Amino acid sequence: MVEVKCTYCNKKFNKSPSRLKNSKSGLYFCCRKHKDMAQRLVSGIFEIHPSHYGTGEYSYRSKVTFETGCEDCGEKRKFMLIVHHKNGDRKYNKLENLEVLCQNCHCKRHLDIKTMKLNHYKLTPRELINNL
Repeated sequence: MVEVKCTYCNKKFNKSPSRLKNSKSGLYFCCRKHKDMAQRLVSGIFEIHPSHYGTGEYSYRSKVTFETGCEDCGEKRKFMLIVHHKNGDRKYNKLENLEVLCQNCHCKRHLDIKTMKLNHYKLTPRELINNL
């Protein structure tokens, strides 16, 4: 075992040598909660932030209106609504590629039909969505 220090709280803990190489950033955390906290913008630990953090690259949410609700089922509670990229490309933020969906309908859009599991890297063929 190798003694390392949590990047978030500075607590010392042991990690097996084989697990040390799992860190892409070279930073270590004593628990999942501390890793999640470190990823927040306010943490000041920039090495672990995804490359798009703070760039405004994903400001597409301001381009759509949430008042009409989910485009599939009509759900109107705003906390349930998210923006979906129709073609799956999160960098193509033109209005024609964006639609407002509730969490449930969004899951249908990313359901792997073969395994019946959620897969955010796949899109369910549109002709099969109504059968779900």
